Amino acid sequence: MSGATYVVLPDPIPNYEPSVVRYNKKRQLRLVCVASGASDEPIEGVINAVEKLAPDVRLLITSGGALRRYGSLVKSENVEFSGFLPDRLYVDTLKEADGVIVLTTLDLTLCCGAYEAVSLHRPMILSDFEAIKEHFQKGAVYVSADENSVVAGIEALRENWGRLYDEVTEADQVMRKGWLSDFANVAHRIDKIAKETAMGARV
Repeated sequence: MSGATYVVLPDPIPNYEPSVVRYNKKRQLRLVCVASGASDEPIEGVINAVEKLAPDVRLLITSGGALRRYGSLVKSENVEFSGFLPDRLYVDTLKEADGVIVLTTLDLTLCCGAYEAVSLHRPMILSDFEAIKEHFQKGAVYVSADENSVVAGIEALRENWGRLYDEVTEADQVMRKGWLSDFANVAHRIDKIAKETAMGARV
């Protein structure tokens, strides 16, 4: 519509209780890959990357769809599939992770798993797209779908875990405040339009 204005209001950060679990480099790195089995998720590269890094890294991939699609590719005990997880168990699983992997091959896509990781203060490995990097600016390592890039991303997360944890903890508060400000702006615009419409109807 010519002359129309619009405001983009992204999803809010979920209200989960943040995790206080800290990673000790002396133990195995525990990663959770949030997946659905959709074709835009480069899960094969993630599996191959973790198997290259085994036994120092352990990976749990969520969803039954991912198991059906990629289960036959797994050659290491360090890679597991959870199947479908009820909400509470899913959140608890992310809370216990040292890092959350949420990848897509689709540009202009913001994945729910990243919002959940921010809420739980879990460092992230995300896809290297501008839209994702602009929205999730802190607490993340950005990778391509290539397994070598994922390997480098996992190693960077492990090496810089403390800094990434501090960043994602800060990002949680910053993103919440930003969303509330954006929401107030939207509410103000709606209220203004409603008043102008009511006034026009009385003329």
